[in-house]
Amino acid sequence: MQGGGAVIPGAPMPSGVMTPLMAAGFITHETPPFVPGQNFQIMGKDSQMIFWNLQPGQEVIMQPGALVHRAHGITVDLKMSSFMACCCGGEELFKTVYRNTSNTTQHLTVSPTFWGAKFFVLHLDQLPGGFACKPGAFVCANSENVKISARFVSSVGQLAGSMGFTLQTLTGSGTCFVEGGGTILTKMLAPGEKMLCDQRSLLGIQESVQLSVRRSGECCSLMMLCGGNGLLVSEVTGPGLVVIQSMPKEVVASRIFPKGGDGGGGGGGGDG
Repeated sequence: MQGGGAVIPGAPMPSGVMTPLMAAGFITHETPPFVPGQNFQIMGKDSQMIFWNLQPGQEVIMQPGALVHRAHGITVDLKMSSFMACCCGGEELFKTVYRNTSNTTQHLTVSPTFWGAKFFVLHLDQLPGGFACKPGAFVCANSENVKISARFVSSVGQLAGSMGFTLQTLTGSGTCFVEGGGTILTKMLAPGEKMLCDQRSLLGIQESVQLSVRRSGECCSLMMLCGGNGLLVSEVTGPGLVVIQSMPKEVVASRIFPKGGDGGGGGGGGDG
């Protein structure tokens, strides 16, 4: 550090210091603290859980397989998803609705669907037009007033990308929870402001943001062939919120189950 000052690892930044992240307009997503009056609490840093306290009549709608536990006084029902959301948006055919049908407070917990994931909280009342996320990213919401549908991308090139040709669109009212991996960053794009993202790392965009694709480099260039980011990248254009992640589900899966492995068979145990 210039000027002879010592750098203390982990020490808080002096007030008024502009970090590179702040200067670029990005914000690191942190797990929101518990607020008195809300009926949920997010626990853990990675592979998180949501603990819900449901008053009589309250409910949680979630993807099948996300439930960890529920109290005896909570009943479960099935709600059919829209045809387009199932066929094109990566949704399950049914959503599960957990409702407190007792006359006392009941509890349940929810987990994400892949190792190391954390929850990104969306308050739809604060997002005019809703939020479009990667297929399968939605985990749960605190209201059946949340509508899940499919948004078709505006670029034909997206068909060849890793995100496919549709996104999950979350609209309505209530609080939604989507899953992301690693570090999650957010940025509010100004009108006309553009940003290029790795297609796997783009977690979601506000409905006002335009999404298209472009080549990652010049045609047949070494960047396209050997750059490691594929032939295409996503281009987002403001205004609106953009959310990116450092460890998407596809990357986690590829690290756990690498292509071309030996399949795990043929272990020891023979007598030679």
